[in-house]
Amino acid sequence: MNINNWRDHSSVYSQQHQKFYRWVLYPVILFLLLGSLFLFFAKKEVVVRVSAQLTATKIDKLQVPLEANIKVNNLKENKEVKKGEVLVTFDTSILQNEKEQFEQENTSLEEQKKAAQLFIESIAKEQNLFEDDDEFGYSNQLKSLLLEKETQNTEQVLATTKQKIAVLIETQKKNNYTLKNITEQLVRGTLKSPSTGIVHLNEEVTGQIDVSKGTVLAEIYPKQKESQLMFTALLPADEVTRIKAGMGVHFKLDKKGVASQTIEGTLKEISETSITTEQGTFYTIKGTLQPSKYFNNRYGMTGEVSLIIGKKTYWQQIKDTLLNQE
Repeated sequence: MNINNWRDHSSVYSQQHQKFYRWVLYPVILFLLLGSLFLFFAKKEVVVRVSAQLTATKIDKLQVPLEANIKVNNLKENKEVKKGEVLVTFDTSILQNEKEQFEQENTSLEEQKKAAQLFIESIAKEQNLFEDDDEFGYSNQLKSLLLEKETQNTEQVLATTKQKIAVLIETQKKNNYTLKNITEQLVRGTLKSPSTGIVHLNEEVTGQIDVSKGTVLAEIYPKQKESQLMFTALLPADEVTRIKAGMGVHFKLDKKGVASQTIEGTLKEISETSITTEQGTFYTIKGTLQPSKYFNNRYGMTGEVSLIIGKKTYWQQIKDTLLNQE
């Protein structure tokens, strides 16, 4: 009886032991098999991460085009402007006066030239072709010459008159060149927006009236939702050999306490020369980011850009880490 009980207990224990192996060992083997498959076949992106800043793809600068005081200034911070909109008007009254003076001088030169040419023509025909006395005295001089009828004196006067005409023509050319420049400056006296976008003022000259030529009054940034974004970053010199223009990137904004969002982009430019700072030697890289309505941002915000070098299996990454290889 005891032997039978022992056999019964032994049979139960053996069955339970087999069940233990079946429920524990098999899942472990399956887990190891799946883990191995994952390590050898699943791939992960290999990236280089650097800090980056959001910038605009294109920034138009509004510079003072001429030496003149500001008369009307419609520039305001964050103002939305359209292409061709008048933003600044300059006081061009001095230029306008100069233009009128040169135009009057040219008119007088033209009248004097016509009188001189009529004087020469009258001598050639030996008759007075002037209808009235001219203000330059050519008609009176002609009357004297016709009365004297001295050939030598007449030839000398003709030579002098032709020389005067040449001087008049040369003066007119110089005046016309000056008038052209003045007209161009008058056109530049109205500063219009070169593009549609948002105004960012130069705080150093905000509110000033007398600003030097060439000074930047403001910058026009494109509206973010209507154009691509751009990032700028400094890449360590020891990483530049692995980076190529055209590779994909991920950009993630720095947002403390808020779930960050990532947008895709493309690396467009790597500087030809490096810059050296206290932190080391770097190359400047730039790229574009696709706009997203779910990506709220402002120009100048910082984040992290991941430059996608390629892909490796997890096993390759573990092996490279153990062997201290890139």
